[in-house]
Amino acid sequence: MTTLEGDKGALAVEAWNLGTICICYLPHKLSSCLGFSPRIHSKHHRRMAGYVYIVTNHKRGTLYIGVTSDLERRIYEHREGTTPGFTAKYGCTQLVWYEEHGSIGTAIQREKSLKRWYRQWKIELIEAMNPDWRDLYYELW
Repeated sequence: MTTLEGDKGALAVEAWNLGTICICYLPHKLSSCLGFSPRIHSKHHRRMAGYVYIVTNHKRGTLYIGVTSDLERRIYEHREGTTPGFTAKYGCTQLVWYEEHGSIGTAIQREKSLKRWYRQWKIELIEAMNPDWRDLYYELW
């Protein structure tokens, strides 16, 4: 996101992955109220990265697609089973694919898109990045 500051407000410009551009005029009063201070917005935006990820229980097993702003924490939660739900029920604890996005909004868009894919397409996506289906959790940092 690019923010251009003027006397009366800020012009926020964001380019999305799909070629769409969002341009918004935010008066200082409104932009501050919404937390979009032109002076700090670009720093805040960098911290709001998003991740889309796929976890599984074994090679070519059950797949779960998720989105988060903190990949390390979220995968840890899957591994420890601290959150009841699909991944705990099916034992999906191995991180086999992930993708970083500049904002959580674009990550959510990508997650929704991937969830509509055929299973075979998801497998091909994983194998393009991780042909051996290694658990990538320990390779993150």
